[in-house]
Amino acid sequence: MKTFLLSERTPESADRQRGLVVIELAITLPLVILIMFATAELGRAFYQYTTLTKAIEAGTRYYASAVNDLTITTDKVLTTKNLIATASPDGSGAAVLPGFSTGDVTVDAVFNDHVRVSAIYDFVPMLGAKLPIYGEIASFTMTVGHSLRTL
Repeated sequence: MKTFLLSERTPESADRQRGLVVIELAITLPLVILIMFATAELGRAFYQYTTLTKAIEAGTRYYASAVNDLTITTDKVLTTKNLIATASPDGSGAAVLPGFSTGDVTVDAVFNDHVRVSAIYDFVPMLGAKLPIYGEIASFTMTVGHSLRTL
């Protein structure tokens, strides 16, 4: 019985090993790329959700303190919507999220000494416009609301 050591491999077995590596790479590389891309999309969606939540909280804080303040003469609802959508009271700044505008923000009236501010944002994946089937599957709507007691 003859035993083979690693140093005694024949050139044919080395060729077979190289072919096997190519097949393994062809099977695993798409899965690895898919997992990396899905992780990036999930992180991006979480970042946009967090940004939207923080903007809604800041806008609700402003509106809750301004709703009963008689010294503020500007339109309080419009100022609140501008603060949420562009992070500036006059609406001159860039949108805090791509495609987000004041029309996506809802400021409810005062009820039981509480105000409620909410927003709807459509998440669009990075390659949503370039890959229509993927864009339909991976896009979704974020809805965030926040309420505070008025001062």
